[in-house]
Amino acid sequence: MFKNQRVLIPLGGDSIKVINAVCGAGKSFTAKSMIKRFQTENKYQFIIVAKTVSLCQQWHDELSLINKNVVFYHSGNTVSPVFTFQNEFKNNTTINAIFIMTEACFELLLATNSIPKKNKKVIHDEFMKPYDIISLDCPQSHELITQGISVTEYEEGTYRLSSKNNSLLEKYQNSNDAAYNVFKPLATAILQSHNFKCDVNKKDWDAYVSNVQKGKEKLEIFVFKNDTMYHGFNDFFLLGALFETTLIKQVFSDTTFHDITYGFIFQKPTKTHDGSKIQVCYLFNNYSRTFIETKTTSGNRVWDELVKEINITFDNKVLVYINNHKRNERINSGFNENFIIESPNVIGINSYKYIKTSVYLASTNPTNIAVSYFAKKGITREQIEKSVSRYNMYQALMRDASRDQQNQDIVVWVVPTESDAIWIHNLLVDAPPIEKLEINIKTDRRIKFDDPEIARKVTDIQNKERKRWKKLEPKPDTFMFTENVFNTGKQEVNISQDDFIAGWIEHTAQGETHVINAQFNKQRTKKIDFDKLTRENHQYSNGLFLDIDNDGLKDDEMTTYQDVINALPEGTKLAFRNTMTCGNFHVFIPTKQKLSYEAYKVVQRVIISKIGCDPATQKATQKIHFDKGQVGSYVHEGSYLDVDIIYRTNEAREIIYKQIIQEEKRDDDVENMAKKTNYESAKKSCDKFNSISDKEKHNAIYGLVKDLRHKAHMTENEIEMFCSQNCPYFFGSSERLKKLRNIK
Repeated sequence: MFKNQRVLIPLGGDSIKVINAVCGAGKSFTAKSMIKRFQTENKYQFIIVAKTVSLCQQWHDELSLINKNVVFYHSGNTVSPVFTFQNEFKNNTTINAIFIMTEACFELLLATNSIPKKNKKVIHDEFMKPYDIISLDCPQSHELITQGISVTEYEEGTYRLSSKNNSLLEKYQNSNDAAYNVFKPLATAILQSHNFKCDVNKKDWDAYVSNVQKGKEKLEIFVFKNDTMYHGFNDFFLLGALFETTLIKQVFSDTTFHDITYGFIFQKPTKTHDGSKIQVCYLFNNYSRTFIETKTTSGNRVWDELVKEINITFDNKVLVYINNHKRNERINSGFNENFIIESPNVIGINSYKYIKTSVYLASTNPTNIAVSYFAKKGITREQIEKSVSRYNMYQALMRDASRDQQNQDIVVWVVPTESDAIWIHNLLVDAPPIEKLEINIKTDRRIKFDDPEIARKVTDIQNKERKRWKKLEPKPDTFMFTENVFNTGKQEVNISQDDFIAGWIEHTAQGETHVINAQFNKQRTKKIDFDKLTRENHQYSNGLFLDIDNDGLKDDEMTTYQDVINALPEGTKLAFRNTMTCGNFHVFIPTKQKLSYEAYKVVQRVIISKIGCDPATQKATQKIHFDKGQVGSYVHEGSYLDVDIIYRTNEAREIIYKQIIQEEKRDDDVENMAKKTNYESAKKSCDKFNSISDKEKHNAIYGLVKDLRHKAHMTENEIEMFCSQNCPYFFGSSERLKKLRNIK
């Protein structure tokens, strides 16, 4: 099964031996054969490192059949396994012993020098990540960040964390209390600065610290590992697929990686799979977060229709991967009993070989925070996407019957988008052509309005707006600033949208500066008075702003740059600028047309619905904060948005339709209120008339009729009827009612 690796390359040192082969090629089988062989030499102990507890359990069950000295421990938290293995390494001197642990446990043991490396061989199942992202929530971390951690700005916009109070950090590191689990890796990383570097965005940290007791912020801390802590073992074997897509080589610069795949896999391995039995399908042409299950998905029409259609499409057992798979109350009530709901982070598990249909509905986009941070390290969005998001997708899909060599049936893989399908299809040989799954999600259906008269009004409004666009076409693009930021001496600046983007991306504002991308009626405003830049004075807007708010959301729930890009027609130009609040950002979309206040709102709402987020701004007159200091920016090149592409969609028509209904209801409410006010005014006049003597009434009739006619807005018939009902004693006779009719 394998050749003598001593002949192949030297042992130990700073080298890591990589067995790089596709899923199902025999990497784990090779590792077990390796363990069997070395056990006969009675020299070595083995450490098996796996990503998840379930994969550790799988290794334990299989190795226990060939070795009675297998040590595996899991209590549901990070603390107990670490203490258990620390004692095991001190006390267990059994040759051929096998220690099985998670990657997190292994790294904590390495960082605290708790693993004697002599005569130990490591088999790391799946590639390690050269970095981790630790998320903190404010209320629980107050003591740790304010009393235990110091920060130093080591490069522009980035803090490096160090210890302020070793004793406090050691309390977090060594506590057996499960409540400290979330902080244990961070405390360990800061204390072991020779093994880890902890970095954080400066703006995010400052915002987090200022709000830490309010519980309104969350913080992402990037922990980079020093690869030297993996050195010094008798042997270190790394098992995984698609090694060429990982970030390990780029980040672990002090380590030599030796690809020994061909020396260890008996049958010559390939970098592609036999795809003749795998049909790759996709759901959408472009990525849309509206179908991703998150905590904000409740009531999401696209998600609900997608689940319904998948239920109808497949009648066999289906494995579905969803971000929040543990939230079974709503998810499992949506899918029928044929579906198995699983996490997208499942790696290496072999229990789903009987499944012949897998549907991947988890996010394949990295977060904005990760993209912005790693850009400074020379790591692109595409690299992160391939090495993390799409790699997880590949690993998850390979859990089904596609890895079973005895299977002769077609296996179906369903992925979110066409680009995802193309990527994974390239890993297959002789696979059938990619297909778009024909599911009937009626997001683009022609709307049948209940009221045809209102439907005609919708069309009239759209046509009127299009005529307005042509009329405004020669008008200049105008931007209003609370302060002069373009050195023109004016706060109202006529510049192109491209020039605005260039300044907005690069400029560092001084003070509390705001911008509105619109032209207002100068005769009414007379001067640049932001209190008068209102809807009534608004003439047109050039471009669209989105204010994306990710506060309180988990990483896989956050709206990303890519979500916005994919919500718009392909090739649309966009500019992004991060705010001072962690995870939030502004988007400017240059437009070909100049929009009215009403059209601006409609187009913006359609875009927001496609993104699947809850923005903080939906008004054409909203002031957008020009954040102080450079906080990160990005321009997605392309052409100006042709607004008519969005304005003519069913979604836009439906929004306009609902607005008309709301306005008519508001008019009805106003009319009813007016009628109520009129009645109260008329009743008051009659009560006053009834309180005077009959003699005075004869002279007061003229005043009563005047009040009812002009204040209560009554007709002659209404006056006659109202008086006979409310002043029956005086107007009981026909002669007096006749007198009422004769009063002009």
